[in-house]
Amino acid sequence: MNDVTAPNGGIAVLRVAPLSGNAAAFATLGFPRLAPVLDDLEAPWVAVGATVGGLPAGLALGQIQDDGARLLSLTVARSLR
Repeated sequence: MNDVTAPNGGIAVLRVAPLSGNAAAFATLGFPRLAPVLDDLEAPWVAVGATVGGLPAGLALGQIQDDGARLLSLTVARSLR
């Protein structure tokens, strides 16, 4: 965990963790055509989400393939860039 400045100027906790199951809360951080994938994450899809103060702040979305892995989307919330 790292401390970051929250939009209100206070300190908020940054958490980064693998996502599974329903990760629809992160859909606005990815490409619209990939949003349905986040409704029910399952192989070959993999995702890592970041939250700040409990709110979605970042998303890495990719696929595991026979020949390796492919990162398809990497986004940070505009307010935290």
